[in-house]
Amino acid sequence: MNPKRLPKLYKKDIFRFWSKVDQRGVDECWSWTCTTRSSDNRGQFAIVRRGENLKRTLKAPRISYALHYERDPYPDYVLHSCNNANCVNPHHLRLGNTKDNSADSIAAGTQIKGEKVHLAKLTDKNVREIKVALTDDVPVKDLAEDFKVDPSTIRNIRRGVTWKHIEVLGFFPYQGKRLSETEVREIKLALLRGEFLHKIAQRYGVCVSTISHIKTGKDWTHVEVPGFKPSTRRTS
Repeated sequence: MNPKRLPKLYKKDIFRFWSKVDQRGVDECWSWTCTTRSSDNRGQFAIVRRGENLKRTLKAPRISYALHYERDPYPDYVLHSCNNANCVNPHHLRLGNTKDNSADSIAAGTQIKGEKVHLAKLTDKNVREIKVALTDDVPVKDLAEDFKVDPSTIRNIRRGVTWKHIEVLGFFPYQGKRLSETEVREIKLALLRGEFLHKIAQRYGVCVSTISHIKTGKDWTHVEVPGFKPSTRRTS
């Protein structure tokens, strides 16, 4: 959710806010002792003013930053130098943009991803199965039908756009790279040396199936390398 402007804070709001903070030394984390958001343990502070028709739930770190530095952090995000989302020590807070916020969430382990994303149709187990199938060169269309998702979902997995945190041996994001004849000769020499397909694929930034097709003679048969003969035996 994008940052929003803070409403005006009155003395009673400020007093109530700090009453919910376990204030310690300047270098220590100040824990929020009241309501927290279940997804990331970030403090939540509610303001209700019936006369102003105002009902807002605010992020505690943003209020702490605003009170200490005497400025509304909008439109920036308030990030934690301590990687502790429950901390509201203003000396541990800094401003950042969307990219900074994402990196901060990853560092703190609070980034929502994979099957935890709202309305995600696939599970981590599904994605592992899909990546294994992709290394076996199963068509995108078939996988989309099997898992009841749009083909673009499978293509995004194949390109490493989504679900990149699910690791499968032998699977590398498809970069759509076109090999040169020189690279194919190098690949055939590597195959002659008995190197694993997934290691070669990683080195040249292509799918394992691309290397497999070279190995079995489905592609690049016109590039000759002394001693290399197409093989039908699959190598992992």
